[in-house]
Amino acid sequence: RLSCCSAETSTKPDRATDSIVFSGVPAVGADSGAEDEVAALSFGGLEARQREVSTQKPARPPLSSGCACGIGLPKGPAVRVDGVGPTRATVHWVRDGQDALKFHIDVIRAGDAGLGDGSEVAFFEAPGAERSFELPAETLARASGPYQVRVMAEVGTAARSSLTPSGLSAPFSTLPEAPGPVVLPRLAGAAEECNISIRWEQPIDDGGARVAEYEVTVHYPPADVQAELLEGLLD
Repeated sequence: RLSCCSAETSTKPDRATDSIVFSGVPAVGADSGAEDEVAALSFGGLEARQREVSTQKPARPPLSSGCACGIGLPKGPAVRVDGVGPTRATVHWVRDGQDALKFHIDVIRAGDAGLGDGSEVAFFEAPGAERSFELPAETLARASGPYQVRVMAEVGTAARSSLTPSGLSAPFSTLPEAPGPVVLPRLAGAAEECNISIRWEQPIDDGGARVAEYEVTVHYPPADVQAELLEGLLD
């Protein structure tokens, strides 16, 4: 494959599948004073909210603080991520102690130190009985990262709740997808007895990463097609 570059648009079409329903599209305002819109998603029966570079987020309870009655500060969930693909991954967490009302899941770009101090990409909520959550397609960018996932448990009652300290996954990066087909493959000149030259344009979709090399394979036509070609040459 030959080195080439491809510009990737930042806008993506709306998608709807059996398991993901987009009822809104995250968007950043054209001018600096505009607020970002928040997209509400229903994924596998779980209500979630996703946003891209948005400062608007549903209000959250305060963080649990201090110790009372001999009870120490709750620990954050142990978080791991697997099933990482080009635009999605599955988050798992383990937590002991008081039952949670819900879990808050934040997807962030890992900072330079890889300690969760980067920018937030998306946020979701999962019911307290859940212990895993599959990030919807296109939550993550292809061939990108590192990302981390932060999970906090909301405990207490509906009238008075608080958040436990967060658990943070190890940094991870997404994979590229297979690039699309090359454009306009064609002969670069007249074919010679033992040599041909071909040209093509780079794929419209590079799969999220720069194409490093191309593989060229020669396929011989069936015998009847070869006979027709030979007959045409002799004529």
